Amino acid sequence: MPKEKITSAEAFIATSNITNALGRMVKRQSAAPGYAPASAGTDVPGGIIYVPGKSRGAGVTQFTATIATGDDVHIATAGVVQVKLGANLAAGANVTANASGVAVAPTSGDYVWGQLMEGGSSGDYVPMMINVFKI
Repeated sequence: MPKEKITSAEAFIATSNITNALGRMVKRQSAAPGYAPASAGTDVPGGIIYVPGKSRGAGVTQFTATIATGDDVHIATAGVVQVKLGANLAAGANVTANASGVAVAPTSGDYVWGQLMEGGSSGDYVPMMINVFKI
């Protein structure tokens, strides 16, 4: 499995609880802190939640728990990051966010958040190259 290689990242303070946080997509918003959990493919991509210095499987399973309001949230904005799948998808697939903020196949009018470097089943964590564009 390719390792995460995050080349750009940001952090913000959670303004609400974020459940099953690792690998979830967050959207840009105009109000502070600037990000919120993604809930649709049409949301403007912000980044993918990750744990600095660790990849999935490197002792971060506890991070799938809820991030509480007021906690720091780290998001990858460029590079390769682990993303949680919301459907069965093949390597090379373009992905967008669904209502739960996890990776699914995009439809017309959605933002593509990136391409999967490995395929997987719904609920799996797989590496994704962040590459944002709108279809």
